[in-house]
Amino acid sequence: DAKFVLALNGQTLTGRINFTKGDMTVSNGTLRATSQVLNVFGRKTASSAEEAAESHTTLTIAADCSVEGGNFGVAVFGGDQGNIYWPLGFGETVNIYGKIKALYSPIQTSGNVGMDTYVANIGKNAEVEAVTNALKMGVSAMMAKYGSVVNIYDGAVLETVPGKTEDSSQGISSQGMSTYNIYGGKVSGAEAIGVKGGIVNVMGGEMTAFGVKANPIE
Repeated sequence: DAKFVLALNGQTLTGRINFTKGDMTVSNGTLRATSQVLNVFGRKTASSAEEAAESHTTLTIAADCSVEGGNFGVAVFGGDQGNIYWPLGFGETVNIYGKIKALYSPIQTSGNVGMDTYVANIGKNAEVEAVTNALKMGVSAMMAKYGSVVNIYDGAVLETVPGKTEDSSQGISSQGMSTYNIYGGKVSGAEAIGVKGGIVNVMGGEMTAFGVKANPIE
């Protein structure tokens, strides 16, 4: 549950970071990796959904920080795979003020942050009860309590870079139960925003799609 700043002092840190349970701000430098740079997870163990919801993971990319990834810059997941509340998200929050570049998507909320696959694979009575109770809340209430949130602020830059995945790249990739709040900044990709799950609120910013024009219903 620690709150701290990873101050890079103008340097480049190479390698993947897995971050769980706490409040971390990355500032004044560059994070770089050949695949995902930052994996953000919810709490790994909890005795109840309520306990999980009270234990958030918050990541902030400061304005003077750059993240340079391979396929992804920042990937947001649920909890640990062994956790019965894993897909619910646990309210991870990602605040983006700086710059994120990646081949496929600068920021992705994993499709694991949702219910469908998990419901199909549950086995224990306690797990069935937990999922059933969550579903009774309704989607909006469930997302408000457990869903992941990504906030993109003025001055942020999320861009894809030329590479093997350029034609299918997404500036924002919302795959799971998450809420994106775009207050400003610049987002670009073959598709500026790709949504398979979750909610995207656009209050400002500049979105640029450079992919081949296509009819979305075909």
